[in-house]
Amino acid sequence: IVELEKKQQELQCELDKSEQERHNVESELSKTQEDYANSKEEAREEIERLKNMLVGCELDIDGLRKEGRALKRKVRRKQAKVKTIMTELNGLEKLCKVQEN
Repeated sequence: IVELEKKQQELQCELDKSEQERHNVESELSKTQEDYANSKEEAREEIERLKNMLVGCELDIDGLRKEGRALKRKVRRKQAKVKTIMTELNGLEKLCKVQEN
């Protein structure tokens, strides 16, 4: 009976250790799951932030394209004016030469 009681105490001690170890593993698992959920949420937030940045960049690109087209039109108009002035200048030079002669 004494040996059985001693064996029962040993088994109870092992059971207590196993319970404590199970509790520790469950706590670590819970913490790992919580960390995973937090990381997942942070990743979602980062993806959302990057999407918003991308939209902003796309808007900037569209704006720059419009600005570029407007500048090209402006340059073409200036070139046309220069061409007109050069033509007028050539005409005046010819007129001056005719008048000189």
